[in-house]
Amino acid sequence: MELARHGYGNVVGIDVSIDKVRLAKKRAHMMRLNSKISLVVGYVQYAPFVSESFDKALCNCVLEHVRDDEKVLNEVRRTLKRGETLVLTVPSKTPRIVLPIENSGPNVQNSCEES
Repeated sequence: MELARHGYGNVVGIDVSIDKVRLAKKRAHMMRLNSKISLVVGYVQYAPFVSESFDKALCNCVLEHVRDDEKVLNEVRRTLKRGETLVLTVPSKTPRIVLPIENSGPNVQNSCEES
């Protein structure tokens, strides 16, 4: 919602919970953002989107809820246009800066060395 509220156009969200998607749609309607937001029920590991269809991706507290985080990241990479940005967050007691993920090879790879 916040992305659409701040002027990002054509925001798409996906969640496995029908109830959460219904609630988000209701909230978008109340905020008069429903024309800027598409909300889909589904699994991000099997995203129902065409390859290279997104300019940006945000995975906010997703990976800790899935069994195969590599599958999720590969699916996000598939749906991102080449050279575009993924913002990824996970809960942490000691936050770290996350660097870009390489979007050109067959697998998701971290482009930085762990310090």
